[in-house]
Formats: sequence, C-alpha cells, structure tokens
Amino acid sequence: AARGERATRRRRRPTDGRAPRPRLDAPRIASSAPRRIAAMVLYDMFIAVKSTVPRSQMADVLRKMGHRVLDAGGVITDITSFGTQTLAYQIRKQGQGHLEANYMQMSFNAKPEVIDVITYDLRTDERILRFLPKKVNKGRPLRSLKEYKARDSRNPTNLQAMAAEDDE
Repeated sequence: AARGERATRRRRRPTDGRAPRPRLDAPRIASSAPRRIAAMVLYDMFIAVKSTVPRSQMADVLRKMGHRVLDAGGVITDITSFGTQTLAYQIRKQGQGHLEANYMQMSFNAKPEVIDVITYDLRTDERILRFLPKKVNKGRPLRSLKEYKARDSRNPTNLQAMAAEDDE
C-alpha cells in the first residue's frame, strides 16, 4: 500500500458494543468524585549561583523563590548560605566555564505544585548554575500543630490541656 492510502484509512469501530477509545485531543470530562487536597510537604532547595553574582542579586534570587512559596500558601522554615565553594568539576553555562559557585539552601513547606513553578524560574534565570529540589519527609504530610501535646504554660489555650494531663 502506498503511503497516501494508509493515511486516509479510517479507524474501525468495535462491533461488540464497546464505545471507541477517546481521542487524545478530545476534552476530558471532569469526574464528580471529590478531589484530594494536596498536603504540605517539606522541601530543601539547594542552589548553586555563579560566583560573579553580587550578594544583592543572590538575595533577589531567594526573595523571588520565597515569594513563590508564600503566594502558594507555603511556609519558609530556613535559609542557609554556604558561601563560595570550589566546584569538583567545571560547569559550562552560556559559553563560560565556572570553577566556583555560591551555595545556598532554602527549606520550606509547600504543596507539590509549587516545585514546578520554582524550577521553571530557576531554570530560566541565567545567574543559576545548578539547583536541586529535595523532598525531605518522603511524601508523609506534616502533622498539624493541634496534634502535639501542649507544654507551654504561657499559652492560655494550653492551660486546659496541661490541667487535663495533671488530673490523669
């Protein structure tokens, strides 16, 4: 058969009463089942910034990333700078070789969808040499603070819980 003949052939419909498979470009119908709400997950984001970038621009990178986390309802738990470190091998980025980088780490709690947005921002930023997002708690959601036993006597809501513990 010639190439043109194959392209014009129609797909056969099943004759056993089954519906044909949906096309890939067909719109999907939303299911009526309730969607599961994504839990907050603890992440560590390791970033290697070019050593020629001034400190104010490194803060700008962290500020931009922090705004993404906070806008999505996340919480930043820690920011650490490890300073300028010599790289184990040369990283070529935009036609330049880099033997040193400023290392930073940001820890945050956020929904998994935020990681896609942050990685896109870091991938398109020309100041960044490498980055690595790491999920810390292996997909187990963080427990609510209400689940922890009260220990602080200065908090009036904890006084009731502490009194209940003393009665036991």
